[in-house]
Amino acid sequence: MSRPARWILVLSMLACGRSPPPEPRLANGEKIWISAGGVSLRVEVASTPESRSRGLMLREDLEWNEGILFVFDREGIYGFWMKDTFLPLSIAFVDSRRTIVAIEDMAPLDESIHLPPRPVLYALEVHRDWFRTHGVRVGDRLEFLGSPPPQEPGGALRDESSAPREQP
Repeated sequence: MSRPARWILVLSMLACGRSPPPEPRLANGEKIWISAGGVSLRVEVASTPESRSRGLMLREDLEWNEGILFVFDREGIYGFWMKDTFLPLSIAFVDSRRTIVAIEDMAPLDESIHLPPRPVLYALEVHRDWFRTHGVRVGDRLEFLGSPPPQEPGGALRDESSAPREQP
């Protein structure tokens, strides 16, 4: 094998090792299950310019384990504000490797701009303190779940690690 061909092979192998996980198809408006730092929640996908602009504006309620996932076409520095948003929220900025790079709290109706510290591909908005309550922090990962997590009879999400076990 020639020397240039070896370099191309080595560089190709290095590039493959750094590629992000494959993306699921995320349809605008679709409700999907994700995991943030190992904690499951249901999110609405906002993947068009119009839906990303609207976000959670004018909504008066949001379930505790629900949120909105902003999905961009490419990594970038995207700003968020709370214009016409009545709910106190927290936002996690997530890069293309699905790692949370920043978490910020946002006050209702506040028009100051919240920016990530570096380029991101996603932003996840949830109730204020949701991340803190669940111990989700910078460095944690976002995962796309294929199906909803197990539920208790009343509809509450169940943590499999603490679920009661049947006695023999």
